Amino acid sequence: MHLVSLWEGPVSWLERLCVASMLEVGHKLTIYSYRPDDLRSTRLHDNVRDAREIMDEDHISYRYIKSKRYNLFANIFRVELQTQEKGIWVDLDCFQIQPLKNSLYTFGWVSHRKLNNAVLGLPSKADMTEDYLKGISAIPLRTPWSTWRRRTRRDIEVLLGRDIPHISVRSNIGPRALTYYAQKHNVISEASSPEVFFPIPSKLASILVSSNNTEANSRITENTIIAHAWQGKLKRSGLLDDRPPASSFLGMACKKLNI
Repeated sequence: MHLVSLWEGPVSWLERLCVASMLEVGHKLTIYSYRPDDLRSTRLHDNVRDAREIMDEDHISYRYIKSKRYNLFANIFRVELQTQEKGIWVDLDCFQIQPLKNSLYTFGWVSHRKLNNAVLGLPSKADMTEDYLKGISAIPLRTPWSTWRRRTRRDIEVLLGRDIPHISVRSNIGPRALTYYAQKHNVISEASSPEVFFPIPSKLASILVSSNNTEANSRITENTIIAHAWQGKLKRSGLLDDRPPASSFLGMACKKLNI
């Protein structure tokens, strides 16, 4: 099974660990970047390709890059990869414990109400895939997956000529939009339970690097395929600055995979 991702910027031990884990379980991986030479120089992975092969600067959604809305762009890019049948998307903070299984749809619950798109596989020609991509890449962007208040606010912004939300506004074109379209097209039953991809909730991300690994180990079951490590949460807490303690869950993984 082929995995795909997108990466820009500095590389920490976490990305190196997660890439190594994907290869360790037998997956092939392609990482796309708009600065492929810079990424190759980090030696994160041998298979780095220019993201312009998927979406060049003339693509309507590239305006998110220009406005420094990288997270919004990445949410669109991963669905575009699905329409081009490039592989299963995985965030580079996904620590792989066992191989992914072949499935028409690959995504999972992160809570009892919301899916997460850190792991995403969709049929290229499915109505859900086409509708999802059309909805999140529309200009002007509307947000039917948001709360009534946020939808109304966005509609007012559109009337004022703001094609995309202000950088301070959460548009939720990732997990909430995925949940909305999966429900709309009656494929929500395809979602995996939280223990499969998201056994550690974001608020408990620090237990992955705690010297006492008991809680992390207790949350990972025989059904866990990936442990999403919440890179943003760890980074904001300063927990990516140094290697994790050797006795922590991710510290022990680093030792095993020679990171």
